[in-house]
Amino acid sequence: MALSTCRFCGKHSSDGDGMVKYGVRHYAHYACYLEAGKKLTDLHDWQIVDFPARLIKQHDLWAIADAAYARLGKHIVCRANDIAQR
Repeated sequence: MALSTCRFCGKHSSDGDGMVKYGVRHYAHYACYLEAGKKLTDLHDWQIVDFPARLIKQHDLWAIADAAYARLGKHIVCRANDIAQR
């Protein structure tokens, strides 16, 4: 089992669970990535669609997420646990 370390908070996660890979050997927790001032638009569409819906709502990033989903031919589907209706 490989451990990934968040570049911003320094905490470890097994196999990069709950993290976005935004560079060669650069991982960050989804929340840490946004709180560090990194932009969702700097990521590939396939990385954006993995972001938790509650963070997208909290940071008001719906337009970016909608565009990424559209480019991939997908629709945003939110789990009841993740987020309430927008």
